Amino acid sequence: MGDLKKRLRRWLYLAHRWLGILTGLLFATWFVSGVVMMYVGFPRLTDAERRAGLPPIAWDRVAVEPEAALARTGLARGAVRRLELAMLDAEPVWRLTPGRGRTARSRPPTGARSTSSRPSGRWRRQPTTRRPSP
Repeated sequence: MGDLKKRLRRWLYLAHRWLGILTGLLFATWFVSGVVMMYVGFPRLTDAERRAGLPPIAWDRVAVEPEAALARTGLARGAVRRLELAMLDAEPVWRLTPGRGRTARSRPPTGARSTSSRPSGRWRRQPTTRRPSP
């Protein structure tokens, strides 16, 4: 019985030592990778690469002119730094970036029906509700 206790104790010490060494190496690697991430920039896409991955714009579904989208946001024409037309969940939206602050989005009028093939609720795992048409 004493011999078995000694062997188990020895294996316990060896397992503890090597688990400690492996865990230490894991944390050292984690630390070094964190330092590298502080000083090496995240890869960025060029405008051409970014546009290649975007869905095509459904020009026949664009219901709001740029001037109307600008009027809805309440921003002055000179206050907008950037105006983009993009697709958001199969609907065309205008994205207006003011000189300061957050990006504003202008969607179709409230009464417009969404004919999206991918309702946004599916992506958020929430039920999608549709507004009744007037």
